[in-house]
Amino acid sequence: MARLDYANARLGARRARLLGPGALREVLARPSLEARLELLRRMRLGGGIPGAPGPDPLAAAEAGLRAAWRAEAAMVLADVEGARPRALLRALLSLDDAAAVKAVLRAAARGRGADRALAAAPETTGLDERALRRAAAASGVKEAIERLAAAAPEVATALRAALPASAPGDLLPLELAADRAVARRARAA
Repeated sequence: MARLDYANARLGARRARLLGPGALREVLARPSLEARLELLRRMRLGGGIPGAPGPDPLAAAEAGLRAAWRAEAAMVLADVEGARPRALLRALLSLDDAAAVKAVLRAAARGRGADRALAAAPETTGLDERALRRAAAASGVKEAIERLAAAAPEVATALRAALPASAPGDLLPLELAADRAVARRARAA
């Protein structure tokens, strides 16, 4: 029980890493991107932001933040003792899978590419970034669904079932199917 309490406290402590309105205004008031990134690096939130500016400092900062999120989620999951509590926490952390799938579907439908899709997708513990990138690079929605099947078979099954109800360009039935599939998975946990 103590290990579950520790995981719960760790999740609660993550709130301290969020930027409030004042901190966000302070970041935005900086005169340049590098000054903003430097301020973020000094905050608890920005520990994963690389210090050396590269060709695309914003992409590097986002990659650092995403990597830090994945590492933190893995540590929290490792702190949970027992199969059932771990499954419940994994289900909670995987609720963003639907939003990531929807970002991929939108990118595939509009031909926007994997980079735009992943920029709009939240970080998830349930879906591998490589699988999302591969699906977002698809030439259309149907192909994206087939590529998602390897990473999220239950979500892909729900998307396939909703595909006939979806008119060309209308992603609402597919987005609802993604939400429902992820919610079913969470309820099953």
